[in-house]
Amino acid sequence: MTWQQEIDIAVDQERQRANAAEARADEIQKQADAEKARADKYEKMLRDLGKL
Repeated sequence: MTWQQEIDIAVDQERQRANAAEARADEIQKQADAEKARADKYEKMLRDLGKL
């Protein structure tokens, strides 16, 4: 294997790792957004109960 092939393989592996990390970050952001929406829903519900 030539040094160029070794470099290509290493670069491809790093890109795959970066893509996987980005996908995990996207999933974490989706979860955080869902948790914020749930908290907003509960806050609204509690405020509405306080108005009764």
